[in-house]
Amino acid sequence: MSAPISRDKRLTTIRGKVAANRPSDLVSFVLNSPDGTPIQGAQITAERNGQRLVASTNDRGEYALVGVPPGTYNVSVNKPDYSRTDPRDSQQQSSFTVNVSPRGCAIQDLGLWARNSLQGMVRDNIGNPVAGINVFLQKVNGDPDRYGDEARTNERGEFKFERIDPRPHYLVVSPFGATADSPYESRFYGGAAAREQAQTVNIDGGSRLQSMNIDVGQRIATRSIQILLKWPDGKPVSNAFMLCGDARTDGKHFHAADKSGNGFVCKALANRAYRIRVTWIEQSMDIRDTPETVVLPGNVDTVVTIRVRPQGASASKR
Repeated sequence: MSAPISRDKRLTTIRGKVAANRPSDLVSFVLNSPDGTPIQGAQITAERNGQRLVASTNDRGEYALVGVPPGTYNVSVNKPDYSRTDPRDSQQQSSFTVNVSPRGCAIQDLGLWARNSLQGMVRDNIGNPVAGINVFLQKVNGDPDRYGDEARTNERGEFKFERIDPRPHYLVVSPFGATADSPYESRFYGGAAAREQAQTVNIDGGSRLQSMNIDVGQRIATRSIQILLKWPDGKPVSNAFMLCGDARTDGKHFHAADKSGNGFVCKALANRAYRIRVTWIEQSMDIRDTPETVVLPGNVDTVVTIRVRPQGASASKR
């Protein structure tokens, strides 16, 4: 564990934090969340009139240049296997002008972009490549309810991640269970079906990981549920937002139904019941009684009607 950064207000100081794969204005924000990744051992350089001052970041990504002469400095950061700017953003700054007054404290956060990558293939239960499916990298100590970074497989079932936060991850297909867009049960790299038994993938700033393949199970059949949303007089509700998902779950990872013609369409798995929940109607964003219904499992496309009643009343399915 590194020693604490000095914050003596009597000394002129330049200080800040360094995070992975984030622009400077988001560094402090992201490092206050479990998904932020501090960079330890980054070299901070502050230059002024030929004078060059250097500091290193601790394990929390913090640095401090304490007791510097007041004035204007050009501040930058470097570390092997990282770049100072996002390769996708040609307008991004690689260094910053910092003004510090006598006995003042200037704060300048900085970002570094990892030059790492991870690639592999998704195969089904008979070894065929699975095209058009999302693969996710989830931070081991990150927010457990987030899907994480995603990459989509090409026609050969191949996927690739770049600029990955340097820390342990899980590599997974369908992290919260099968969906119509990802009709395979959860499968982590290494073969586990649950996060608690999953193998971690350790990634640093210069990792070049290949053949990180995931073998999923048999594809689950899918279907479409067409939803007709109507007022009590039978007229269609033209503007609404509704969620649908596996009726066995708490709804945390439900997805939005798509607008289609005179109604809405929910993409669903054939082997399980789906809950359809209307969250707002027309201009109302506050429905005290959320209209919802459950559609039973089935192998064919289905049409359901939900009748919307005044606030305070429940909905019905026909």
